[in-house]
Amino acid sequence: MTSTPTSTSVAHDYGPDSGGRLKGVKVVKPIVVGNTARYFGKKREEDGHTHQWTVFLRPYLNEDYSAFIKKVHFKLHDSYPNPSRIVTKPPFDITETGWGEFEIVIKIYFVDTVERPVTLYHILKLFETSKDPTAPPIVKKYICSETYDEIVFMEPTKLMMDILQGMKPIKPTWKPESDIEGKKQAAKQSITHAKSIVKSEIEELRNKLKISRSTIEDFKKKLMEAQQQPEEEMKSEAVMPETSLSTSTETTATPTPLMPTMPITTNTENEATSSSIETTAVITTTTD
Repeated sequence: MTSTPTSTSVAHDYGPDSGGRLKGVKVVKPIVVGNTARYFGKKREEDGHTHQWTVFLRPYLNEDYSAFIKKVHFKLHDSYPNPSRIVTKPPFDITETGWGEFEIVIKIYFVDTVERPVTLYHILKLFETSKDPTAPPIVKKYICSETYDEIVFMEPTKLMMDILQGMKPIKPTWKPESDIEGKKQAAKQSITHAKSIVKSEIEELRNKLKISRSTIEDFKKKLMEAQQQPEEEMKSEAVMPETSLSTSTETTATPTPLMPTMPITTNTENEATSSSIETTAVITTTTD
């Protein structure tokens, strides 16, 4: 399960930006986090506790993890005296008594302080969970709850790499009580199934996105066509009124000066003629 460096000839970059880390190197150290619990058979009279339990961090492989783990911090429920417990050497575990289940925060600190601490979470199990969610928890004399996990060192420092490569076996060897390999395979299958679901959902979203983009392009095209059509109509309408106005002006302007002019001219001529006749008549009469 441990992922080793690609080769011992990996280029080492010790520049200030890299912090002396080994580029392209990944090291995996598998661990088991869990707890065991033993039922007293009844509640203790002094505190009402029903179980004695031990929460632990164990190496999955037969190696002494104290070579690279400086300390492990266990954060218990606040109801316990001194809920923050620190263990600096193996076995990395805490034993206590209690009556209820709660979440325990486990923080791992490394010998090389350049490496950031790793935080894990474990639910303390005192009872076996029933398949029926409405049924009460099952009380057993002994219970073991274990979870497989991994500490992954991405581009470790040269110091940490030397430590990880110099791991020594531990004695006596420790073996998990539960079927960790079965759990690993089940977890892998679950992850593979989840990946396939996510992949199909991504493909479906891509198709929907493609259709949406095509619809948007069609809408833009139709919108541009609709915007161009009124402009052409406005241009044609702008030309037509000018021609009509010009014709109307010429038509109405022609008779306007003629209507008052004709009577004026006629009356003037008639009056002038009449005057001329009268004058002539007077003159003629006088002469005779």
